[in-house]
Amino acid sequence: MTVRNLSDFSSRGLYNKNIKNIEQKQINFGQLSLNNPAGDSYSLSDFSWNKKKAELLKKAGNEFIKINNPQKAINLYQKAINDNPEYSDAYYNLAKTFKNVGDYDKAIINYEKYLKIDPIDAEVLTNLGECYKEKKQYVKAEKTLKRAVSIDPKLDFAARQLKEIQYLKQHEVDPASADLNRSAYAAENMRKSLVLLQKFYPPEITNQLEDITFCFDETDSLGGHQNIAQYENANRRIVVTNKYVYAAPEVITAYLVHEVIHSLDRDALTSIQEEQEAYRKSVEFWSAYSNGVKDPEMDYAKSLYDISPEELDKKVAEIYATRDGSIPLTSPHHGLAAVEFSEKRNPITNFFSSISANIKNFFMDLFAKKPEVAPASLDTGLYSAARR
Repeated sequence: MTVRNLSDFSSRGLYNKNIKNIEQKQINFGQLSLNNPAGDSYSLSDFSWNKKKAELLKKAGNEFIKINNPQKAINLYQKAINDNPEYSDAYYNLAKTFKNVGDYDKAIINYEKYLKIDPIDAEVLTNLGECYKEKKQYVKAEKTLKRAVSIDPKLDFAARQLKEIQYLKQHEVDPASADLNRSAYAAENMRKSLVLLQKFYPPEITNQLEDITFCFDETDSLGGHQNIAQYENANRRIVVTNKYVYAAPEVITAYLVHEVIHSLDRDALTSIQEEQEAYRKSVEFWSAYSNGVKDPEMDYAKSLYDISPEELDKKVAEIYATRDGSIPLTSPHHGLAAVEFSEKRNPITNFFSSISANIKNFFMDLFAKKPEVAPASLDTGLYSAARR
């Protein structure tokens, strides 16, 4: 299973429309308006029309991101900027796309252009800082990320990037000590996360987790994007990506809550309904335990849920259907195997035994080499590549 982010499809710009021949439709619409012989039928000035056309091009680019065609999206975002050089959202989307395909130099250029328009956008500063970090320009990265934290102290992505840079700098000087410190931090951070997990889930759920290992490790990728977390049925593990070692416990636990839903039916299958329940549960946790911490994925999922639970379900279904047309509506054991398993257990005995078993299993193999696995689901996420 993967939790990455409901983000390629976030409120920052993707909206539902048929993308077949979308670019040609936008161009034809433009030609019709600009060449209108009546002259006075359209009151938009050339400047206003350029702004409108830029918006249409940007939205068309978002649709190509939706179907995993970044190069086409890049071309459209650049055309949008040509029509409206002050269009901050187009710079954001262009920079984000370059960042996601690993072209950090072009991402930096466009994030910096965005910041000339809006210099106090903490999310953009964080993304820019991450680009500098990936290029090992740690001084620039720290300076940029500290600006982001000063603007928004609760933005977890910025705070954890700063901690990771400290690790990377130490690793260049003393790799052994750096790795030892990181492992110790990871163990303590996972412990705090699991305390929250046990506060959230009732004993009848936590009793079923005693044979699961919770750890940080490498995670699989889907469509070029690395999973934040995944459930591995073959290994009975819930894995959070190593990139989240320094994330706030509240953030880590939100993804653990999601993956627990996939683990309860004790199979490697997922479905639209299973993903919907997993997202609902993670939002339920986030609403009660986020403690003011900000995480784009969870905040976006919660914003949909606050409109209505069905709105979140609709977005999850849309994303999974788009990313993997073979994903079924239901999976055979979802909601069944967990109940049957729990009915065979003594709830009083297992309430106490599961606590010690969990603590023992949770910290084993934090950075163990992962064998080949069969992911439990193909979650594309809601916000990992958000577009405005």
